[in-house]
Amino acid sequence: MINGITDKLRRVSANLNVNRTVKLVWSMARGWTIIAILMIILETAFMLGSLYSLKTLIDVFTKTQLTGQAKEMLIIKYTTIAAVVGVLYYVIRAISAYVAEIQAGRVSELIDDKIHEIAANLEVSFYESPEYFDILKRAKDAGSYRPNLVIISLFDILK
Repeated sequence: MINGITDKLRRVSANLNVNRTVKLVWSMARGWTIIAILMIILETAFMLGSLYSLKTLIDVFTKTQLTGQAKEMLIIKYTTIAAVVGVLYYVIRAISAYVAEIQAGRVSELIDDKIHEIAANLEVSFYESPEYFDILKRAKDAGSYRPNLVIISLFDILK
């Protein structure tokens, strides 16, 4: 069973050229990739913090031996903490999505520039070949978003 899963992962990795894609994205947008990874770590930490604060709130609500105003103040305190952590989680999640979009845009732009640069330097005879146009069309259609799709999928797996 484990061998079958590892074989499938190797085949998927070979088909996607994950290492090559990661190296390409890293070379084109190193700073944005680092920021995106840090945002994923922050997002995950705040999500876990939000869950923990809700757990603590429920524990205080159900198990505290206090009564009256002391219990109410404790519940208000932990409700406020849970709300603040929850709001911060959603803010960081939005910033993380924004950073991922910036990184994807940067990589797409640089890949498109590279495709145009290579196409401009080709001889005129290449423009007469239907095979060349097919390759150029596939490069323009998928070349700019595929690396980002792989990276975003890896980020989602990390989350």
